[in-house]
Amino acid sequence: MLPPMQLTIELTLNGDSEMIHMANGTDAGRVVLKRLYLWLPRLIPKDSMYSNFVSEFLKPTEWTYMRDLYNQSANTRAIQNMFQISPAIDNVKHVFIYLQRTDGPNDDEAERSPHLFDTFKLNASDANSSLSSCRLEYGNNTFYPELEYDAFRKNDYNSGTQLNVSNFSSLYGLIYFDLSYQKEVVTRDPKQLILHYRLNVAPTANVRSHSIVFYESEVVVKTVGNELMIV
Repeated sequence: MLPPMQLTIELTLNGDSEMIHMANGTDAGRVVLKRLYLWLPRLIPKDSMYSNFVSEFLKPTEWTYMRDLYNQSANTRAIQNMFQISPAIDNVKHVFIYLQRTDGPNDDEAERSPHLFDTFKLNASDANSSLSSCRLEYGNNTFYPELEYDAFRKNDYNSGTQLNVSNFSSLYGLIYFDLSYQKEVVTRDPKQLILHYRLNVAPTANVRSHSIVFYESEVVVKTVGNELMIV
């Protein structure tokens, strides 16, 4: 940062239902962030190099970074379903999927975590209803993996997902799709992103699909008059 530049950081606070809770004796206790420290390096060039530094600093600069998108589906009890994550998104790199019962203790109760996943236990009393297969459609008829993947296949390597028996417990019901090795195209037009999935048995309660998408975005900083603008 060069003086007199100003840095503004915006923090978004989660609601009470999304807070982390811990047991504190017989009473439920909350973990609350009370103080936040930020250390920011400040570059002060020597007088002899100041003009050269400023001239280089004011040149257009560009870089890429990851953005995230969260979305959830409507409630359903269908065995086979489609969940449109986004109608138009570009340069998707990573997609995480999980399913939750809407009547579970992890849904809205203030003293429970909403981040418990029911992907492979969609019935509260037993594990008869669970995710059996899924794949992503990115664009027009481009699927990850290319062939519909059976959740009970034994192999650990395939084209674009880590859905296998050995990872059920380690991923805790979280399904991961790796889209970081996409084929290069001339244009980067936004594409639709759809999850196709199937359950082995109809659930006894409503089920909601959740998605967390990480996609790459580009930032370009240019000089406009005497100011630096992000375009």
